[in-house]
Order: sequence, then structure tokens, then C-alpha cells
Amino acid sequence: MVADEVRSLASRTSGSTSEITKMVTEIQNDANTANDSMAASVEQMGVLATQTEEVESLLSSIIENVTSVNTQISQIATAAEQQTTATSEISTNMQSITNESQNLTENVRAAQGTVNSSVDNLNSLKAMVDRFIV
Repeated sequence: MVADEVRSLASRTSGSTSEITKMVTEIQNDANTANDSMAASVEQMGVLATQTEEVESLLSSIIENVTSVNTQISQIATAAEQQTTATSEISTNMQSITNESQNLTENVRAAQGTVNSSVDNLNSLKAMVDRFIV
């Protein structure tokens, strides 16, 4: 009877050992799977880090280009303002020149009238003097 119980206990121990071995194997498989998943995650994080650096580099390049364009736009706006001011000054100066030309034309016409009148007066005086000389 003791031998039967020892056999029964040995059989149960053997079954328990098999179950424990099976469980340990499953745990090892799960651990390996988890390890593989973690390794894949680490590798994926490395790829993401590289891609993030590339995106950061592209964004920096875009920011530099936008800054350059903004600077050029500011320079163009300043040049346009200066051109507008210069054009306004030229227009004002041209208007002054036109006004002065018109004044000069009027003065020349008045002087021409005065000269013509003086010539007429001189001709009259000459005719009077000629009457006395003859």
C-alpha cells in the first residue's frame, strides 16, 4: 500500500513536473515574444528618431526660406516706397517746371509785345525826325 501511494505520488509529481515544465516553456516563449516585440519597438523608435530628425531639418530649411522671403518682401516694400516718393518728387518738380515754362512764355509774349510797341514808337519817331531833316 505504501508502494502504491509512492507510485501515485510519483505519478502526480511527474504530471505536475510536466505541467510546470510546460508552463515554464510557455513563459519562456512569451518572454521571447515580448523580447522580440521590445527589440522591434526599439528598432522602430530608431527609425522614427531618424525620420523626426529629417523632418526637423526640413522644417528648419523651410523656416530659413520663409525668413529669407520675408526679408526680400520687406526690401521690395521699402524700395517701392522709395520709388513712390521719388516719383512724387519728380511729378512735383515737373509741375513746377511746367508752371515756370508757362510763366516764361507769358513773359516772353509780354516782352515781345513791348518790343513791338517800342519798334512802332521808334518808327514813328524816325518818321517825325525824317520830316524835320528833309
